[in-house]
Amino acid sequence: MKNAWDQSRLLAKKVSIDEEIQKPQISNEKKQKLLLTKEAHRFAEIDLGLKSTKNYTQFVELNRPYVTYILHVAPKFDLESYKWWFPIVGSVPYKGYFSKEGAEEEEQKFDKNIYDTSIRGVTAYSTLGWFQDPLWSSMLNYEEHSLVNTIIHETVHATIFLKGQADFNEKLATFLGDWGTELFYQKKEGDSSPTLKKIRAENQDQKIFSQFLSESMSQLRTWYKTRTGPITETDRNKKFDEIKMLFQQKILPQLQTDSWSGFAKAKINNAYLLSLGAYFENQEDFQKLRSKLKNDFASVRNYFLQNKKSQKAEEELRQFISL
Repeated sequence: MKNAWDQSRLLAKKVSIDEEIQKPQISNEKKQKLLLTKEAHRFAEIDLGLKSTKNYTQFVELNRPYVTYILHVAPKFDLESYKWWFPIVGSVPYKGYFSKEGAEEEEQKFDKNIYDTSIRGVTAYSTLGWFQDPLWSSMLNYEEHSLVNTIIHETVHATIFLKGQADFNEKLATFLGDWGTELFYQKKEGDSSPTLKKIRAENQDQKIFSQFLSESMSQLRTWYKTRTGPITETDRNKKFDEIKMLFQQKILPQLQTDSWSGFAKAKINNAYLLSLGAYFENQEDFQKLRSKLKNDFASVRNYFLQNKKSQKAEEELRQFISL
């Protein structure tokens, strides 16, 4: 109930993007990003064929870095998400709050001897077409191409939603958001664009990290399930240290950008790994689909539109790409 009140309070501050652009005190950087938002949204709908909505026609100034805070929870000795159930969306492996204090209050309900927890701030979220999503000021905090990516990512959510399969939805939006951002800048600036070069380097790094993360999580799941005898906190921390060491020694030297450098310093636990896995685990499956459908965005989009009522989307995707 409090979340609904908090959202209503924030939405009461919204103004049209056109009105915000006309404010005399607006900075050139902010104005440019607001105009870019409109351009990216049109591209998502017209060029990428995503759902036409009135999203991102309004703006909300938050005066804070994040619009919501997401809590992930997992058992300490099993790499599987704790899940909440909500009407419409079904089972979800996270819970969102409009204040960090709200997320921390929920976090305290979980016994730290039994559960791992992880809280992260997010700059945007989708209401899946139920409401008109505004542009939150938190979405303007990053580089321009990251803003374009966020707009496309969230528009994918408004276009394709599979009930009770939140992780799959996030992985799909991540994949199409990254690809769509490449296409946006290819059209806007051409193949020789420095921005496009940077995006492609970041996307290549993400592929490398995704493969590393997927393999690490798979091995950790197996270790939890097959290890004989009790697992201690020391045993767990040793496994987490091994993952970080492998990243530092084998993965980090392969990366072209600093997009993933923070992983080496992160406090790893099951909930943290699952929060990353929700976006990046098994991204290779989507890459295989892209190759199978001849690198055609519309064909990939239509594959998911045609299967958006699937109850086992991840399993069916793997079956399809194996044919």
